[in-house]
Amino acid sequence: VPRVRIRFGEMGGRDLLRLFSHYDQGDGTISPRDCCKIGQSVGVDGDMVEWYLEGESVVTLEMCHTVVSRCREKLQFCLRQYEVGIKEKTGMSEDLFQHFRSDLITLRSLYYEHEIGEGGDTTTTPTNVEVTFMLKDFGFFSKDLMERRLVESLLNETCARLREEKKISEMDDCPFTFLEFLDLITEVRNVLQEFRQPECQTLFNLYDKDHSGALSIAEISALLSHLGVAPQTRAEQEELAELIMLADDDSSGSILFDEFETLCQRIDEKLNRLRFDEELDLGMNLGFTPPQVRDFRFLFAELDDDNSGHLDLDEVHAGLKILGKPISQPNLTKMFQRMRDESEEYTKVGVCSGASELDFSDFLKLMQTLRDHAGLFSEDAAARQDISTPKALDTRTMRRALMGLKLPKLYLATLTRDDMISRICKHLRCRPGTLFYQSLKIDSVAALLQRFRVD
Repeated sequence: VPRVRIRFGEMGGRDLLRLFSHYDQGDGTISPRDCCKIGQSVGVDGDMVEWYLEGESVVTLEMCHTVVSRCREKLQFCLRQYEVGIKEKTGMSEDLFQHFRSDLITLRSLYYEHEIGEGGDTTTTPTNVEVTFMLKDFGFFSKDLMERRLVESLLNETCARLREEKKISEMDDCPFTFLEFLDLITEVRNVLQEFRQPECQTLFNLYDKDHSGALSIAEISALLSHLGVAPQTRAEQEELAELIMLADDDSSGSILFDEFETLCQRIDEKLNRLRFDEELDLGMNLGFTPPQVRDFRFLFAELDDDNSGHLDLDEVHAGLKILGKPISQPNLTKMFQRMRDESEEYTKVGVCSGASELDFSDFLKLMQTLRDHAGLFSEDAAARQDISTPKALDTRTMRRALMGLKLPKLYLATLTRDDMISRICKHLRCRPGTLFYQSLKIDSVAALLQRFRVD
């Protein structure tokens, strides 16, 4: 046991050791089921752990370590094989494959979500309408109005070119193949990097203390702290290290200016995706569907002309009119007051001073109050999200639910719709056609997500 403990420490397995100690039955062993729980807690597929432990009645510390390590290796192997499968299926070149490899699974998953119909029965090629949402979901959703207009302009130009090449009428939506979507991603990155170059050059020069024309890891860390994006957790540290490694094209251990531009772009995309995921989690827990949260976010950005990240009630009132949900100003003020009184987390300085400004989280809470107490959006929710049975769930909702089991996001992105339905049924101990409310008292997305939360 001491030797294994040393190996755990060397491999950064303190969390694994702590969890094993928690489940230890007093004789240095744990049950296979508890080993599956440990695997889930450290980002390993519990089903995979269960497969490796088939036939075992107890699990020692060394066995747990070995199984988790093998599962991690298997997971990485599966991800690499999935990437190669995308390359072969789409016929992309080796250069394009290597250029996008770090983002390939995420991008293919995003494309797949818009390619498959809500019930999983239809397959269509995403058009410019869906591609607009896909770009924003991937991280090209800037708070800067000029940057948003640049991306919109580039998309319009690309659609015009593709319509001409495919002989499609200007009145029809323009379909995008997966490779055309990747080409668009490349163009968007190039346009945004060119637009941000002066700002990046100023930052680069400011932190290039020795004027060497390159930033060391220490200088990059100081710069990220200045920008407020320094990693706070081990997972964030690993993600940042991977981004720096990908940006360091010549493997010199330092970052040149062109590599720094790429790094800034990738960090911005990553932060935007993380923020969108957090907003999506909040919205779904408030009972809204993923499309509704997306629509709210895009409306919020369009109304936020000064890029302050806040809206006043007049702007919210105008936004509700745009959505076709008119409500009188006095009633909106009343609903805002009700939301403020009911929300324990509402501690904004603006409220304390008597102002009525909302950030996006508060905006979502206000929309919830309007739905629950004024009847707005309730019909939309019923029409746009079917949670009657496991097989009726949309792809994104299933992924959000399974993320509650602490499965790696990239791994979840490789699962087919049938795989996800199977896992949901296994966790809930039901069948694909089981009526959620009748059998499990699940009547909302929020209630479903709650069933998948693990400590």
